[in-house]
Amino acid sequence: MTNIVQVTDIQGETVAVSTIGPGTSGTPATATTTAVAVLTGLAPTTGGTPVYTTYKVNSLLIANAGSADATVSVQFNVNDTSASTDTRTIFVNAVVIPAGATLDVLSGPVYVNAPSATVIEKIEVFATGADVNALVSYEAIKSTTA
Repeated sequence: MTNIVQVTDIQGETVAVSTIGPGTSGTPATATTTAVAVLTGLAPTTGGTPVYTTYKVNSLLIANAGSADATVSVQFNVNDTSASTDTRTIFVNAVVIPAGATLDVLSGPVYVNAPSATVIEKIEVFATGADVNALVSYEAIKSTTA
């Protein structure tokens, strides 16, 4: 986890993800095992000076760009690559988004980390029924101290 007392860099960023629902480019995410990660914590570097990154996620918007209703779920996933395990917590479960509508997922900020080189946190979205896009806005907080 990033030591936010000894921060070396803070960058505000916005990322658009347009590969979530059926009909979009790429493989549609229709189950928890095929969810699309809209934001993934970065693991420390293995060579040289390590850089620990915490993402303060300020906004997550999910839009139904299709002509039919979409059913969307959003989950927080802690992936331990050394144990080959995923611990998922769904915090938006099977919400129907009408065609042309947008869902504002967060009422306050959440944090996404990479607490070690083998444990990575992710926010994942999966959708069925229509073309779904996500827009995530966050601050990348970087430190060379864990």
